[in-house]
Amino acid sequence: MRMVGPEVVYRAIAGSRHELLLALPAEWKRTGPALDVLAGCRLARAGIRVRAYVSAECRVGETTIDGEVRRLVRSGASVFTTSEPLPRLSVVDGKLLMSALNQRGYDSGGLAGRELPFLGLMLRSMHAHALALPAEFPGDESTESLSREVLHQLVSGFKDEAAARRVGMSLRTYRRSVARWMTRLGAQSRFQAGYEAAVQGLLFGRTRRDGGPNEGAAVPGEFAG
Repeated sequence: MRMVGPEVVYRAIAGSRHELLLALPAEWKRTGPALDVLAGCRLARAGIRVRAYVSAECRVGETTIDGEVRRLVRSGASVFTTSEPLPRLSVVDGKLLMSALNQRGYDSGGLAGRELPFLGLMLRSMHAHALALPAEFPGDESTESLSREVLHQLVSGFKDEAAARRVGMSLRTYRRSVARWMTRLGAQSRFQAGYEAAVQGLLFGRTRRDGGPNEGAAVPGEFAG
């Protein structure tokens, strides 16, 4: 891998022809325009496949990147949250990896490498711990999307402690959200909650704006290009 300047990074990102992957870690606190995210939004609107992996620690709240996440989702990108540590990186067309020297962004440049042998394994590992966000936000607040994630954890059978970590909640808050879902679904057990959620279509409601299925659940590793 070799060091490159920020202008090289942004030019490469903007030049994605088939697919762009972005990883946004918890250390990122936006202090100015997030040029990689803005480029991702433009690419997604142009029909380029864009994936973004966002730390669960930094995707909700007043001082976080929730606004950037919403912008990506509404542009048509597939956005995931994960409780696992993330590097600040971009992958262009499944071949060119650029890792930021500064976790907050690429202002200091980055390290670039093409067709690295470990890239596929790294991306599959990143995806294995990720949860896809819904393709639309039903309200002005991000709490609804968090609540939907709780439902998916509930019916997936994870223990409360593990599920709370996966969605970035405290255990107490997670259990309160589970209780609200049980009441809303009229369920006496978690098994019944899963059944009712499936019957009501709450587990399969993620669609793209064009009406097609959200491709966000696909596992990366084989990229176009």
